[in-house]
Amino acid sequence: MTSSDQADLTLLGEALADLHTSGSIELFEFLRRIDWVALEAKYKTRWNVAIEVAVGQVRSDPKTTICWFHDILDGARQADVHLLFKSFEKWTETNADCLAEVRDVIAACERDSELVHAFLANWAKHNAAAALETALDWSQSAETQTRHQAIISLSAIVRAGGDADAIYRTLINLMEKGSEVDQVSAVTAANRILGNSSEPLQPLVGALELLAQNPSQSVRHQLIDGLARSGGYPQSLKEKVYGLFPASNEAPNTLGLIDLALSELDLNSDFQLVCELTTSLLLQDGEDPTKLEDLDIFVGKLQSAPAAVVCRYLVHWLLAGDQVICSQLNDIFPPIDKSVYAFDLPSSELSVADVFYLTRKIYAYLFFCHGPAVSLLTTCLMALPLEDRKRLEIDIASFWLRNFPGDLELFEQYAKIHPTRGLKASIERMSNAVDAYREPLQQLKLNKAFHPSPLERRVQAEVRREQDAEASKMMKEKSVFMSIFPTSTLLYGRAAISRIVDSGGSSSRQVISMKSFETSTALPRMDVLYPARLSYLMFRFRNEKRPN
Repeated sequence: MTSSDQADLTLLGEALADLHTSGSIELFEFLRRIDWVALEAKYKTRWNVAIEVAVGQVRSDPKTTICWFHDILDGARQADVHLLFKSFEKWTETNADCLAEVRDVIAACERDSELVHAFLANWAKHNAAAALETALDWSQSAETQTRHQAIISLSAIVRAGGDADAIYRTLINLMEKGSEVDQVSAVTAANRILGNSSEPLQPLVGALELLAQNPSQSVRHQLIDGLARSGGYPQSLKEKVYGLFPASNEAPNTLGLIDLALSELDLNSDFQLVCELTTSLLLQDGEDPTKLEDLDIFVGKLQSAPAAVVCRYLVHWLLAGDQVICSQLNDIFPPIDKSVYAFDLPSSELSVADVFYLTRKIYAYLFFCHGPAVSLLTTCLMALPLEDRKRLEIDIASFWLRNFPGDLELFEQYAKIHPTRGLKASIERMSNAVDAYREPLQQLKLNKAFHPSPLERRVQAEVRREQDAEASKMMKEKSVFMSIFPTSTLLYGRAAISRIVDSGGSSSRQVISMKSFETSTALPRMDVLYPARLSYLMFRFRNEKRPN
């Protein structure tokens, strides 16, 4: 919707309000004649904008108005509900002198009203005591929606100057003795109160801490929501809620809140807490365990963090050696990442044996993340004294560079971007070791006896085709563009042709030339020459335990 459309709809709303005020039409009778079911979604949105302007400016009979809002809300889309509530709030402001009558109309309705919270929140601005009395009364209602909204509105009444002690006592009582639904409503209200308070409200905090000891699934969700969104939880309550994070078969909406809460932590100062929480989440049992890629907000924050922080988490998880977590570390980096990073290994905390162990974990779990792997391997080299460094150079040359000799360029690139004393000499020694292995092999004559048979070639081609198809499928599932743009399969041709019809009804022919792109990564040479040996080494690296 453009700004000119918005202006036109505002003028329409003002015109309808003027016609109602002059007596030319009765606004709500006019609106009832519109066939909302037959309207297209875009026209419903436009009408709701005009209605917000018109309804907010008219004085009308409360019963007629409330009945119309109830009827229109019954068939409203979720996208339009917010605009309708804003319309109702503006109407209550214009008709503030008859809010007591509005209360009586809502109470007399034989339905569970969605307007309770909006009404009580606005009434509290004009008469907090009367709004509180009504909210406490309706919080005992047999209607679930009315009771839920009345309890939640207590937070707005506190902000408007209502009796805070009475409200706190009511919420604490509901959290201690109420049903599960009432507990969820009370926690929601308490979250909003804490989020808007600059002082620690110990009675509410104590009730929430008690509730966090053994909450139901829905109450747990609401507590995590308060931690992630309200920003008003003190440290003692945060620790209680952090303990609720690990859960099997986590619901997607709760997992999203956990992800949001994790992203609010400081990756550096809260390092130990973040590691404990993520480890407990990723190692939980269940049919559908949480994966690192599910925590997309947290992963995004980690990806944008300084390289030293990323290195700290990588080293922690690789040294811990949990295969479930380590096998997902590729998700931290872009696919086929060849960028070098300024990693910084905490050498004072690691023994020589730990550094060699870490190197083997890099081999096992960062096998196709060449940039991060080379950066971390270089950092491991520089963390060792000279004699141990030479041993590690031989190890890297005999495994990593034997599989990926082209990665010598990445080592050299790292040395140019992040020059370190002794690094060039190490790279030169590794390069000499690679040449010493490769040159005799290059001088050998081809032996046709070692060529694969036609059957072997067909089998390998089929295996490769299946691997490529699976990789392509995973890339499509994770692609942002695939979720935005529709896809189509073209059987032949070099261009896509489509016709575009403008607002005037005329059509134009648009030709979009097709482009091609490709990406490649080096395959490990041992996968071709000694696949069984490579599989054995990778199995051994993954299952190796950290030295004591």
